[in-house]
Amino acid sequence: MESRLTRRQLLRSGAALVALPAATAILEACGAVPGSSSSPSGASSAAPQSSGSSITSAGPANVTVPTVQVKFSMPPYADNTIYVIGMKRGWYDNVGISIQPPPFGLKTLNEEFTQLILSGGADVCSTFLPRFLSTLDQTKDIKAYNFSDQFVGWAVLADPKTNSKSLKEFMGEGMAYADALKATLSQLKGQPFGVDVDPSMRTQFLSLAYQQAGLNLQDSQVQLLSDQKIVEASFSGRVKFAAPGGAPQVVQLEVSNWKPILTPLDITANTPPDPNSPAVLLTNNVGGFTRTKYLDENFDTLVRLTSVMYRIIDAIQKSPNDVLPDQLPYINSVAGTKLDVKSLQIILSAQDPIINFEDAARFITKTDSPVYYKTVYTGQIGQLKKSGVLKSDRTYDEEDVFAAVPKIYQALVDHKANADKALAQLKGQSLSPERQKLVDQANDFYSWRDYLDADRFATAALG
Repeated sequence: MESRLTRRQLLRSGAALVALPAATAILEACGAVPGSSSSPSGASSAAPQSSGSSITSAGPANVTVPTVQVKFSMPPYADNTIYVIGMKRGWYDNVGISIQPPPFGLKTLNEEFTQLILSGGADVCSTFLPRFLSTLDQTKDIKAYNFSDQFVGWAVLADPKTNSKSLKEFMGEGMAYADALKATLSQLKGQPFGVDVDPSMRTQFLSLAYQQAGLNLQDSQVQLLSDQKIVEASFSGRVKFAAPGGAPQVVQLEVSNWKPILTPLDITANTPPDPNSPAVLLTNNVGGFTRTKYLDENFDTLVRLTSVMYRIIDAIQKSPNDVLPDQLPYINSVAGTKLDVKSLQIILSAQDPIINFEDAARFITKTDSPVYYKTVYTGQIGQLKKSGVLKSDRTYDEEDVFAAVPKIYQALVDHKANADKALAQLKGQSLSPERQKLVDQANDFYSWRDYLDADRFATAALG
């Protein structure tokens, strides 16, 4: 039996630490619903497993991108399977990565993927990353290497007939956060409010929101119901506001024009960073993980995998109607869901909001950000110690799980800066056909977010 925590269990473990009473549980990911020797971060970059072929430039430097095989696994959730888009469109092939087994890697259940990675049965997987903090007494061999999205899951939604305003709308009118939060939640006073019967959300999201607003949840006509009963009560008009615990039910209401007026993102965006604050339990990243040996020996491959992730996220954010249909048949097949493009778009923008390359800095490098990973996960370790999940007399370091995330990200940042400089120097020069080919290839890699190879090919073009 697996000893690590699921999203629901991890958040429950912190529930008793927040002072107010009670309700909602997070469902998994809303889905139920090598190369080169250059590593700016200083991490090892030994050659990965190669299939023997490579992407080769036509230029004088004979720059190559090795073709490597990566055993890729995905659990059946919406945010964990965005990678299907890149697999279908050949974007991994563009950077020399051959997904194994073809065409979409391995479908892996939660109770399987950790052992699969540790045993070498898979090289990388995507999951809810805070779960690995709870395993620090058992292993330090699991290494996260990027953040694809932030798991949110929860929301307070309003019947469109109430004409309620959201916190963002109140703040847009010039209100300070505290006043806007009070105004938002004051709309629920005396109103029937359907809330998930599970206590997790009440003791974290709602309790913190009502604390900050100086209000009392019981000022509303709270009805503790199962998620599906909340949906039924919402559609029948028996409740005017709703806070389901399951992300699929949140999406179901949003698709029916129920309006999210408050989410955990609203709170974390406006709460000063503090590892001792209960708000740290509201920031939870999803992303890729691997084992220590694979990280040490395949750093550049992980950089390229991350670049494709950012390319996929760019495409979803810019042209969801174009690319999400690529993902739909896969997620509906493996998860048994009946999602459409609109609901999948809501999941990836509101329930599991994906994080593009520029926005990733808030989580990875900006130390004063309320969602900076060290602040968040130092705080979560403290909460896990208080709740007895981790030993109270031991010292734990969030870097045992997350240290590779900033290294991979900084590698991309550094390579981007190098590529910018090289391409600027090359601009306007009269180049031989061979060097122009290198520049063209560098520009292709750059547009694909593969800054590692954009740097390598542009530098080679400089001679």
